[in-house]
Amino acid sequence: MTRRTRMALGLIGLLIWLAGYSIVALVVGVALHEALSEHTWGWIPEALYYVAAGIAWALPLRGYMIWMNRPDPGEEHSWPK
Repeated sequence: MTRRTRMALGLIGLLIWLAGYSIVALVVGVALHEALSEHTWGWIPEALYYVAAGIAWALPLRGYMIWMNRPDPGEEHSWPK
C-alpha cells in the first residue's frame, strides 16, 4: 500500500475516530455536569475533565499516525533533501 493510499484511508479513519470520540466525550461531560451541578465546587472536576478529554483524543492515534506516514518501500525518508 502506498503512502498516498494510507494517507487517504487514514484521513477517513481519523474523521470517524474524532466524530465518535467527540460524541462520547460530550455525553460524559454532560453527565458529569448534571451530577455536579448542585455543588458550588462542581466546576473544578468538570474543567479538569474537559482539559483531559481535550488532550486524550490524540494519545491512541500515535501508532496510527506512524503507520500513515511510514515511507514507501525504497523511500529513505519523508522530508526533502
